[in-house]
Amino acid sequence: MSSADGPPLMEFPQTWQHALHKIAMRGAGEGVVWCDDEILIMHDKYPKSTVHLLVLPRKHTLVAIDRLTCEDIPLLRRMEAAAWWWLANSKIVQKGMRFASGYHAVPSMMQMHLHVFSTDMLKLHSNVRHYNTFTTAYLRPTEDVQDELEETGRVIIPDYAASHYKPMIHLPPVCNRVGCIAAFKNTKDLHHHLLGCDKPLPGKTVGEMMLAYPR
Repeated sequence: MSSADGPPLMEFPQTWQHALHKIAMRGAGEGVVWCDDEILIMHDKYPKSTVHLLVLPRKHTLVAIDRLTCEDIPLLRRMEAAAWWWLANSKIVQKGMRFASGYHAVPSMMQMHLHVFSTDMLKLHSNVRHYNTFTTAYLRPTEDVQDELEETGRVIIPDYAASHYKPMIHLPPVCNRVGCIAAFKNTKDLHHHLLGCDKPLPGKTVGEMMLAYPR
């Protein structure tokens, strides 16, 4: 058995970094909620917020965003559209939820994947790094990735990317609510603050995102 764009299943690397690649090529795995010939949607195994999805292209060569070309822009838009369509038809979106989406600048997993998540960030985080990878410039918004592709034909991850982005994940965590600049020494205090912060959530509603990415 093989994917039209990928190798036979026996050739999949057996490291944790390639786990998402394996799921994408097979079209099945733990947490998968929807799949077609091009795209797979699954729950993040280690969610950082109440709703946290991963959207994967089922294209063998797209192991990271620096493999994208301008020809992949329609695929990126279909990935977004599929995610918002699935959420709109699911029962997991709660009243008042707002969402964001994007790609990690320095991903840890070797299959490109789009993070789609509610911006409450209320899942317990074992360390500051897990929070900051979604609330700093470490997360590259979908619009930025698409704009770069349209302007330059590719997404450039420079050699200094790791040294540029990785210090961000060790910064003191700051509340992500709009207009709040409260900073904390640890995620326990941050989480307590997030539960009671009355500032607006960042992001957009599922309905707004569906208008931006019609299916």
